[in-house]
Amino acid sequence: MKAHYLFFVIFIFLAACHGQPIEMEIPIHADEGYEQTEVNNDERIQLEVWSYYHDGWEETFQDYQEEHPNIEFSITTFEYDDYYEAYFNAIATGDVPDIMVIDSPYLASFKSMDGFENLLDEPYLAGQHKHNFPEALWEVSLSLDGESLLAMPFNTSPLVTYYRADIMEDYGFPSEPDELAEYMEEPENWFLIGETLRRDDKWILQWPIEVIRLYESTRGFYNNEMKLVRDDGEFIQAVNHAQHVKDNGMFPGLDIYGWNGREAIRNDEYVMIYLGTWGADYIKQIAPEQEGKWRVTRLPFNLYGWTNSVNLAIPEASTNKLAAWDFVEYYTTERMMGGLIDSVPAYIPARGNEEVLSFENPFFGGQLTQQLYEDMMSKTEESFLTPLDFKTQHIWDNTIYDALELGLRPRQILDALTENIEYELAEDMEILRGSVTK
Repeated sequence: MKAHYLFFVIFIFLAACHGQPIEMEIPIHADEGYEQTEVNNDERIQLEVWSYYHDGWEETFQDYQEEHPNIEFSITTFEYDDYYEAYFNAIATGDVPDIMVIDSPYLASFKSMDGFENLLDEPYLAGQHKHNFPEALWEVSLSLDGESLLAMPFNTSPLVTYYRADIMEDYGFPSEPDELAEYMEEPENWFLIGETLRRDDKWILQWPIEVIRLYESTRGFYNNEMKLVRDDGEFIQAVNHAQHVKDNGMFPGLDIYGWNGREAIRNDEYVMIYLGTWGADYIKQIAPEQEGKWRVTRLPFNLYGWTNSVNLAIPEASTNKLAAWDFVEYYTTERMMGGLIDSVPAYIPARGNEEVLSFENPFFGGQLTQQLYEDMMSKTEESFLTPLDFKTQHIWDNTIYDALELGLRPRQILDALTENIEYELAEDMEILRGSVTK
């Protein structure tokens, strides 16, 4: 592809995806390492896009139209809790848009069914981009048998620790990001923080199972042979930590997405919160008056975990597949070269952008948050996801809740988890084992 200069807009991407884009004019070279699909610029085409967030798309469409004035866009936005059902029903009936924006956990639900174009096939030939994406992230978008690429990822996010630096300093704990991360590598230090703050009704997690969530973020439920991969020493340690939290009352039981939890953030009660990079804007929306008091660092226990990626898919029933692919290819490669704020580009050549890495995040006291996010993703591997993950999560959570209440030992809890999952999902697992990657 002919090299040329482009000006990009850096966007804040979120899981709930609220907030306004941050505009930064950064002249950059588009990637020259692939053949771009040729689209007829004379034919008038209307591309319909479905997404679970709205922010940023209008600017993107306008920039794309500078070179493709014949392309018009319409966008339909769904609430996050509702969009999967809308997508599923659309694919089932064939009444689909041209492009679907889909989060990785929900994309996994389509891994063993038809509905999306295989982007490895002609005319797309997306495989030419594979070397420019992390291998594990690329696999997130593959069908369960590894034969089809269902979507192109454009971002990825580590799980991070947001914390109130001012409160940590007041209590005599490390308040600088690197120092705190190193301090929390030892579980005893993390427990000390939680037990100390608890005395004044301040908290470093919502409930006991959240400790296990930190460990969950480091791997999926299954490997590519559909065998459970959470039955080991790390998860025994995770259950031990959860029992310690429960026994010592280190949690308030307030959901940060509920009214009481949001109030707890505003009232300086939550001192640590564990979210993806998109969580920065969530906290800012809840408590804008706390600007400068928060910082972000890596996870306790020296863990490196992943939350999600966001992807663009083309439904099989789309009537504008070639034009849709041209936009998908542009968005996930060229446009990402401008970098992202509060996210990490999936496209490896887009990482390391000095303008982005030098961004001083005002909400975090001028901290260079993008440097941290990209560094963490360089040490983090995306999880292997399957169509059974939601069902498995439900069984997993219920079993852990019950087992913690009964006071079972960690080994007993892991045995119960394996037994319950394999019993309740035996038929599903057997079916999927017949179609996994060989």
